[in-house]
Amino acid sequence: MARERAEGYICTKLFNGKHILINGEGCDLETKGKYFDPDDPRLEYYFNRQ
Repeated sequence: MARERAEGYICTKLFNGKHILINGEGCDLETKGKYFDPDDPRLEYYFNRQ
């Protein structure tokens, strides 16, 4: 559920680069266009650190 909420939030935001703060930590994620890709396998790691 937390992952779905986080993915939904990220998908609504435009980012100028590949850097985003998740759980207070900076991390680089692959992008699709200007949006972060919710299918990026690294999201699982960051979202489950809470």
